[in-house]
Formats: sequence, structure tokens, C-alpha cells
Amino acid sequence: VVAGSLNLKTEAGREAFEHCRAGDLTGLSIGVAVPAGGSYQRDGVRVLTRVDLAEISTVPLPADPNARILAVKASPFAKPGTLRTFEEALQGLGYSRREAQRIAAGGFNTVGQEPDDSIEILAAIKAATLQLTRK
Repeated sequence: VVAGSLNLKTEAGREAFEHCRAGDLTGLSIGVAVPAGGSYQRDGVRVLTRVDLAEISTVPLPADPNARILAVKASPFAKPGTLRTFEEALQGLGYSRREAQRIAAGGFNTVGQEPDDSIEILAAIKAATLQLTRK
């Protein structure tokens, strides 16, 4: 399982996003390098035990039928959106509807209101923000 993002500030990124969202691009292709000692032969089949991932691309027809895009979500930070868009993005990250509404309405400061889960929520928000803002 992988998660990724597209650079929506570029024309190519916006086009790829729209093709994925429309269902034109539903597959993934990977580019790897196999380091020395990272594979062996068994019954005429090359078995990879270690690879260096170089890239992942969107494709209309993947070589492996299981290499599929399962979800396409827009980042609330990619373009101006609504409060509801932000709530949906938080729910996509695993927050309940109530938690997403509370965070969206009160800002990140509200996560400290529930001491039992504030550390985990804050860590998840930081990780999600970092993932959404990576270039």
C-alpha cells in the first residue's frame, strides 16, 4: 500500500489528478533498481528480496492488475476550499466526523481538549500536514 500526492501547482499535476479522478488512470507502475544480492532465481522465476524504489507512475493499464488506485482525494491546501472540504480531508485521514468538525471549527488548538487522545491526534495532524505540503 502506498499513498502519494500530485503537484497541483503544475499543469501536468492538475491533468494527472483530473484523469485519476475521472477514472482514466486507475493503475500504478513502479520503477525499481535491484541492488546486488537483492534477488535470486527459483524455478526459473526471479524473486526480488530487496529493491530501491525510484518512482511510481499513474498508468491506464498496470502490468500487475492489483496495482490500482483505490481513492483520489483532493488536498484542502491545494486550492481554496470550504470548511466541509477540510472536514472531509480529516475524515479521510481517519478522524471521526465529530473530531473532524471540532478540529475544522476550532483549529488545531482544540485537539488538546481531550487529554486521552490529544498526543495521537496532534501527531497525526502534523504527519498529515507534512504529507500534504511536501513537494
